[in-house]
Order: sequence, then structure tokens, then C-alpha cells
Amino acid sequence: MFYKSLKDLIKNLNSENVEKLKPQLNRYVNQLILSIYDTNLELSDLDLESLCETLLHKDEFREEFRDKLQKGLLIDKFIHIYDLFINEITKERYVFDGIELTTLCLRSIGGIARGLKLLKLNKHKEEYFHSLQYLKDLNAEFYAHLRQYAGKGIIEEHFLITGLIHTIRFYLEENCQEHGRKILALLTDRKDKRLKTLEEFNNELHTAEIKCMLTREYAIELQRRLYLWDKLTIDLKNHYYLENLYLDDLERTASEING
Repeated sequence: MFYKSLKDLIKNLNSENVEKLKPQLNRYVNQLILSIYDTNLELSDLDLESLCETLLHKDEFREEFRDKLQKGLLIDKFIHIYDLFINEITKERYVFDGIELTTLCLRSIGGIARGLKLLKLNKHKEEYFHSLQYLKDLNAEFYAHLRQYAGKGIIEEHFLITGLIHTIRFYLEENCQEHGRKILALLTDRKDKRLKTLEEFNNELHTAEIKCMLTREYAIELQRRLYLWDKLTIDLKNHYYLENLYLDDLERTASEING
């Protein structure tokens, strides 16, 4: 409702009412800056303005410190790992799984509009949405959205990446555990409530992706992904590694400055 109210206010702006509506517009902008979207916010306009000024001053102070560090260092480490992981999946020709995973990641960090942007730009290309190019474009949108968090601060960056690591692991683990149930669902004849034979299933019209799910190789692939993700992200889950990541960067920057 917050965004709709803001949008409606902007739509109704004209030369005659702009001065009258300016305080309400300023209030909405302050709420956006503060990331407080409550519709019934019990704070006066003056209180909101004061909070906003405090946050902006604090952000300026933090920016001076951030300038000494490589912004988004942890995000870049994650992107490198995610790229390796997706390449391992597509190497085995499972592009559809890569698309599903990146879509999940994009939605989980509030980037749903980026996926919709690709749908809008390619709405007449049905084959595109099953292609490797779509996965590459989706990954690019995911990384661009991730990098928007690079300037927010180390704590926010850590929270974001740790959350993604565990969200992806949960997804991979769930896929392993639910694989048998999915096979049973595919092989169950809904009319007769009986299990079809593999021959019956193969004689039906199914996409290559669906048929792939019934193979032994795919079940092994799901387990391999879980193992690979744990292996690739072991450092990013290590407290010592995370503590020293930016310290090493500071020392490297200092040595470059001093020659």
C-alpha cells in the first residue's frame, strides 16, 4: 500500500496542487530513505525529517570509512562462487535447474522486478526462456541487484550473503529429499490412482526436463550439487575467514599506498 499511495500522489501532482502536496511527498521520500514503510506511522513530519538527517550524516561518515575498503568484497567473493556452481550445473546440461535456482535467489533479495524486466523485453521469444542465454541474462540481473548492497556496509553485506548461502543450501537439500516424492507424483495415474510403468510414462508427451528427473543420473546429480555447494562456500561460512577478509584488504591497500 505504501508504494501505491506514493504512486497515486505523484500521479495527482500538477502545477496547482504541488505546493499543497509537497509535505506529503517529502514525508514519503523520508520514509523511503529510512526504509520505514508503515502506513500509519506515529511520527510527525519533523521527527521523520530529523531521523532522515541523522541517517544521512551517519551514512556520510560511514562512506569515508568505506572508501578505504574495496566495496562489495564479500559480494564479489559470493558471485565468483555462484558462477562456478552454475557453470557446473549447466556443464551437465541442466540449464532449467540453473534458471530455477537463480530465479529463487533473485526473488529472495527483492529483485523480482529484474526478472519481470527480462520477460517484458523478450515476451515474444518463448524459446529464449528455456535457453542458456536467458540463464546468463538472469545471472547478470542477479549480480547487478546484489551489487546494489555493496555500499550499505559490512554488516548488511555479511547478513545478505550468509542468508543466500543458507537459502541455496536449503533449496538443494530439499530437492534431494523430495526427489522420490516427485517421481511418484509423475508416475501416478491420477484417474486410476495407480503407478504407471516406465514404458507407459515414456510413451506420453513430456518435456526433456521432466523425463530427465526419472533417471538415476539425475538423483546422483542432486546429491553432487549439495556436496559441491558446501565445498565452495566453506570459507564464506567460516568466522575466522570473514573476520580477516576486510583486514587483509586494508593491509593490502595500505601497502599499495606506501609503495
